[in-house]
This record gives sequence, structure tokens and C-alpha cells, in this order.
Amino acid sequence: MVIKMKQIIENLKQQTGVSKDYIYRHFTIDKVELDLIFNEVLTSSDNINDFILTRLTKLKRRALKNLVNTLPDRNILEIKEDEILYYVNNGFLVIITKYQMLAIEERINLDRGVSEVSSEINIKGPKDAFSETFNINLGLIRKRIKSCDLECFDTTIGRKTETRVGILYMRNITDQDLIEKVKLKLSTIDIDGIIDSRGIIALNAKIFSEIVRKLPDNDVVIETESDNQAIITCEKAKFNIAAQSGDDFSYLPAIEREDFITISEFTLKEVVRQTIFSIADNDTNKMMTGELFEIDNDVLRVVSLDGHRISIRKIELKDAYQPRKVIVPGKTLQEISKIIGGEADAEVEISFTKNHIVFEFDRTLVVSRLIEGEYFRIDQMLSSDYETRVHVNKKELLDCIDRATLLIKEGDKKPIIIDIKNESMELKIKSQIGSMDELIFCTKDGKDLMIGFNPKFLIDALRVIEDEEVDLYFMNAKAPCFIKDENQSYIYLILPVNFNAAV
Repeated sequence: MVIKMKQIIENLKQQTGVSKDYIYRHFTIDKVELDLIFNEVLTSSDNINDFILTRLTKLKRRALKNLVNTLPDRNILEIKEDEILYYVNNGFLVIITKYQMLAIEERINLDRGVSEVSSEINIKGPKDAFSETFNINLGLIRKRIKSCDLECFDTTIGRKTETRVGILYMRNITDQDLIEKVKLKLSTIDIDGIIDSRGIIALNAKIFSEIVRKLPDNDVVIETESDNQAIITCEKAKFNIAAQSGDDFSYLPAIEREDFITISEFTLKEVVRQTIFSIADNDTNKMMTGELFEIDNDVLRVVSLDGHRISIRKIELKDAYQPRKVIVPGKTLQEISKIIGGEADAEVEISFTKNHIVFEFDRTLVVSRLIEGEYFRIDQMLSSDYETRVHVNKKELLDCIDRATLLIKEGDKKPIIIDIKNESMELKIKSQIGSMDELIFCTKDGKDLMIGFNPKFLIDALRVIEDEEVDLYFMNAKAPCFIKDENQSYIYLILPVNFNAAV
């Protein structure tokens, strides 16, 4: 009988799943192919390497075709395909060739069971202790549960400690969503340290972060006391700060995600930077404190406004998605912009529910409530009509306006006057400090125009535009100015101000 080795191995790998303690090795010795399968926590790897493999590599083709007679000092059984995992889970090495399947007993002696905890006695929890190495601890569990349905997903946490951590669960029994949540929580751990004794306490995030940020670059010790006090020590610095019981801490809610989009960290960071400046900084109108995320097929449109200006950015997505509109709090986006890496090849998954938005990136999970209500009808405020169109170098215009602001005191609301005639723009400003006027060459299409603006609004918009040349569209001195490109990948609307008193 010829054994289909590849098919058998594929079937075995499907049955053992993600568990990395099942080891598969493939060899070719004297033109004879061999597959070895064993479980590293139940089987002596030293014996396999020192005795079995050493002997196998010295055998010739004829001997390899009849291995039973080549290892007389070993307990060797000829087995069938459906018996392979039974023997692997009982500490046997299984060898598969084209002609036979053999099980060789090489189990590790796990004499002890799971012992009682000798420290940290806790009436709320179990009293079983796993005080050995990862492999031995896993072996103690595998010794009890001899089933491939017991999967072990293992990973490493801690950049310095590189601690091996395993998640054990019964396949097709344990809730898959729960498994993924645990994996996610482990993946977000990015702090190295040694836990001397367990404890839980809730600290003011702002105070805690400021303390840690200003501590010396050395080991930090955090201790908790029974009266909800936390002691933070680093070198000669010592802080004693009030805290709250960790049991009262509000954890992230369980979120049933309805759908999601994926964009790069760079794109998200940029689109926030290019729009966040035009949200309102007060709660007079809740809608204005957030940004509209509007998804339509393969386009994400981000909109912000504060009653004086509107910022719009369009992002092309890699995939098409169902239409959706949500209003994301500006504070959430500002915080994400601070902590996100901004790498072009790193991705952010943005998930939505009825009331929440979830950002997942770089082992970080951010959950935020959405702003409820219907956003402003932006499209009704946009117009393609104009009486005057100006094409100008962006840097020249920006630098000129920036220089003009030198004459404006903080809090002073002096407008900058733009006088458009022929092939030039004259920019003028007058304040208690003094006055300035400067001429910039441009290309004009349409009527002459004199109009005034808050200079800060123009600067904010121009600074986030990447184009060397920009187009400005005007209807009259009382209508808004539009700064936009041909594809309308960006649109900035700025309302004019009354400048009669400043002329």
C-alpha cells in the first residue's frame, strides 16, 4: 500500500489548528521521504534529536523501508492514519513514510499533577498552580486533556521580558468572539515589567501620564495601598497620588460591530490634520464639535465646520463599502491623531455600530460614542458658480498672509483685505500696530473684486493643501470663498467679513 503523505499531513494540520506545540518535520534521506509529527510538550525533543534522527540519517534506503527492525531498543508500533493523533497526544513520535506509519514512544515523564498554590491564596479564585516552564505547564494540561480540540494560541508579550503566553480553549466549544477579544487585549500590552504581587487600581489618566512622562529614564515602581493610594517611585522621585478602586473602573463596552472600513494610518492622520481645525471648540452646537465621516462605495468624505468655514476632504478607499454617515467627536480624533504612528504601510480598521465607532491600530483599541443626530446639509451650501476665479502660487499667498498677521494682536479681529484687479492680488491690513500692503501676481478669470477675511481661516486652509498652485472662487464680497481642486478632493469654504471699517 502506498501512503499519500502530503494529504495525511494536511489533514493533521487542520485537526491540530493553531497550536504550535504540534511539531511537523519533513526529511529526505537517501531519496526516501519522511514526515515526523510529535507534540513538543509531551515528547522528549532531546531523545528525538539525539537518538532517533541521528540513527535515521545514517540509514540506507533499504533499511528506511522497514524501520521497525532498525530501532530495536524503542517501543515501536505500526499504526493507522486515524490513530496518529491518539499516539501523538500520548507522547509518541509518529514517523510517516511512503510505505508505513510508526509510533515510537518518547514521552516526557510528567510525574506531578497541578499543585496547590503556595502563595497568593485567594478564596475567589482557583488554587491550582502552574509554576514550571511554559512547555511543562502546557504538558500538564495536555496530559489531562488528550484532545486536538484543545487548541493553544501562544504569543510573546513584553519587548524586554519576551514572556511566552498561551491562550487555551476547546475548539468549536469556546466562543470565537471571546477568543479574539482576549487575543486583542494581549496584543495591546506593550509594557515590560515584573509583577511582584497582583493588584488593581484606577488612576487619573492625565495625571498618571504626566508623571510618567517627566520621570527619569529608568525603572519605575508602582505600588498600591489598601486606602486606594498609589505610590510611584523612580530613582529619587516619589509620588503618592489618590486613586479609585479598580473594581469600580468602567471598562470598554462590548461592541457588536456592524461593518468596517480599512485605511492607512498615514491617511487617517492626514485627513484629521486637514480638517480638524474647523470644528467648533464649544458645545453651543454639538454637531459642530465633531466631524462627519460619510462613506459611499469606495469614497470616504470627511467634513468639519464651525459656522464660519467648512473643510471637506475626499479619500479613495481600496474597497467598496455600504453607505454610512456618522459624526465622530473631534476630541476623539485629536487623541487618535496624537497616538497613531502615521505609517503609510500600517492600517487602521474603523468599525461602526449604531452608537459607537471603534479604531484598531498597532495593538491599540479606541472606542468612542458617536454624536447623535443628523449632520448639516453640506451639499446645499456648496456651489460651482463664480464671478471671479484666481489662480495663484500657494506659498506666496500663504507667506504674505502670515506676514500680515504680525500686525495683529492676539484676540484682535482685524480682517485682511484682498483687492483683485487684472493680473494681481493686493493684500492689505491695518491695525493699531501699523499697516501693510503687498502685491502678488496671479491669473484672474472674471470680475475685479475686493473682499475681506479672517486671516487665520485662510492660513489654516492653505497650510494643509499640498498643491503648489491653488484656485480661489468668488461670487461677490458677501458670498463665501471656495478653495478647491479640479477633482474636488478638497474643498475649503470660508465666509467673508465686513471690512469697511478697516479700509
